[in-house]
Amino acid sequence: MMQGSREQINRAMTSLRDVGFINYFGMQRFGNSLISTYHVGRALLLNQWETAVDLILKPREGDDNRWREHWMNTRDAKSTLEMLPHHKKSSVEQQLLRGLLKSRNDYQASFYSIPRNTRLIYLHSYQSYIWNVIVTQRLQRDGFKAAVGDLVQKSVENEVLALPRVEYVTEENENDFTIYDVVLPLPGHGVKYPVHQAGKWFTEELAKDGLTVEMLKNSNRDLSLSGAYRKCVVKPTDVSW
Repeated sequence: MMQGSREQINRAMTSLRDVGFINYFGMQRFGNSLISTYHVGRALLLNQWETAVDLILKPREGDDNRWREHWMNTRDAKSTLEMLPHHKKSSVEQQLLRGLLKSRNDYQASFYSIPRNTRLIYLHSYQSYIWNVIVTQRLQRDGFKAAVGDLVQKSVENEVLALPRVEYVTEENENDFTIYDVVLPLPGHGVKYPVHQAGKWFTEELAKDGLTVEMLKNSNRDLSLSGAYRKCVVKPTDVSW
């Protein structure tokens, strides 16, 4: 629980009401262990299946590591399953180990023993990580205002779309928008990117991980990321305290 003086609370809540907040993805998006889920997502996008499995199964601080160390030393799924603590029953780790046992350590096949929704969490976590990095850089560069080259979401009534329609901020329409209209893409092959420096940052961040936008389109539907859009800054309504 966070605590503060009445003055601090009033100042913080006034800012929340009048300015809003940066629309970061929260820590729950990245897992609750020392191995962030976005690391696993990155390995999947690179088709590094053994790395992805090891990231989930390797020893970590604050856990019973005997079975984890046993797996890393022996690669014997059967005996590792026998050592698995009771609280790990029905866990992702157990599902992976069962998949490894059934497939005789086929790392890609074993990953498909995890429910699809769980597999997608890893990929979406990677998208969220990149988005958080870029939104920080974008606000540092241009501040809390719409800038030429930004993307803003169009208002389309009575139309169902897989992705919202977006348009670019130009010198002609720049004054028509505020920071609350500005969106950034979650990286994917089916979205537009800003046409100022932030667009280059997406390319650079992906390149650090050995990825390109084109690589986010995969013949394997489970590994193909079309992308999405997310508002950079959000102002809540009806705030009281």
